[in-house]
Amino acid sequence: MNLFGKVEVLSSSGSTMSSYNLIVDQSNGGEVYKTSDSTHYQTQVSDIRAKRMHYDAKTKKVELTGGVLGVFE
Repeated sequence: MNLFGKVEVLSSSGSTMSSYNLIVDQSNGGEVYKTSDSTHYQTQVSDIRAKRMHYDAKTKKVELTGGVLGVFE
């Protein structure tokens, strides 16, 4: 599934991920979100911006690459 334009993903933990032109891959029983566009990822203790993103919802692992800038409290 492709989500074009600005996309915001909200999790049950309260974290948010804002990005553009998101690809959602739900094959093989998983759920992977990825984009080659800028991404803003926020949790209660972090505020991270990156140029590219790959997030595996099943394992809850996020990979942010390309000019990553983060602030942690």
